[in-house]
Amino acid sequence: MAKGHSIGEMLGQLKRAVQIAYMPFFAMWFIFVVTFIVFPGLCLGMGLKFMEGAKGFYPITVIIVFNILDTVGRQMGGMPFARKLTIKVVLILVISRLILVVLFFLFNLHLKPSWLLGEHADWLKMSCLIILSLSNGFLSTCAAIIAPGLVPDDLKPQTGTFSGIFIVFGIVCGSVVATFVPDMLAA
Repeated sequence: MAKGHSIGEMLGQLKRAVQIAYMPFFAMWFIFVVTFIVFPGLCLGMGLKFMEGAKGFYPITVIIVFNILDTVGRQMGGMPFARKLTIKVVLILVISRLILVVLFFLFNLHLKPSWLLGEHADWLKMSCLIILSLSNGFLSTCAAIIAPGLVPDDLKPQTGTFSGIFIVFGIVCGSVVATFVPDMLAA
């Protein structure tokens, strides 16, 4: 706790920051809820036909692909073109990631994909993993950059701290939901 600030003052700052920057805070929270529902559980459960013989390498490959592309997405989020995005555009992209949750659930049901998607649809599964990874890093960085720009100067430092709190809360919420995913798939 900063010297000279009481808990009441900090809670008041949090309230003011949330009232102003609620959209990027929601975006950060929701990004990580979706990511932790899907990754790693549903990503590892989907299976890839081209890696069928290398079962030991499959989990590490999925995790490495996710982490590398998440890092690339974070770097992209700090580029000048990303700073032109408004919070409304970021929110639309964040909410559209729900499509990935549905697709990963379908992949885990191991139904035969239609003729349009190919025999095993590995290309679609990998494409979804790539989109999930890149969008996780990119959109969370964009939201974290937008949030301090919305608040008055006296709240900018605290807004960064509060961003971290919303990210952690999203991770916790997504992880809690993910614990029920195996039961949902078994039903």
